[in-house]
Amino acid sequence: MAAAFKLFNAGGGSYLSSFSTITLPGLGSGQSWNTSQLGVSGTISVSGNPAPPSITSVSASGGNLFISGGGGVTNGTYQLLTSTNITSGLTNWTVLGNGTLDGNGNFATFVAINPATPQRYFVVRMP
Repeated sequence: MAAAFKLFNAGGGSYLSSFSTITLPGLGSGQSWNTSQLGVSGTISVSGNPAPPSITSVSASGGNLFISGGGGVTNGTYQLLTSTNITSGLTNWTVLGNGTLDGNGNFATFVAINPATPQRYFVVRMP
């Protein structure tokens, strides 16, 4: 169920034709604004499910991996997970950390390279 945001109260009057144009901020991939109830009850809501951000770049820098990505919800939160077994369910992966996506839905983080672990897999998700 989508959360609804009541923008104004008509005070017993009509909500219809209250605005000639509506400009709303962008949403994450897979989401859209639902304004169908704006003229009925003065509310708007968000429809759909946001797509999780994706990893777009990984590079070594000193003793760290620099992992960055995008496509997430503006100012949303994310978790970076790791595992040595790619077939293991995500519930068994280790959460390396939590973060906040920037105003464009992007993230960047450093992860220490552990020479004792020759291969690790990473995934980013929204908690």
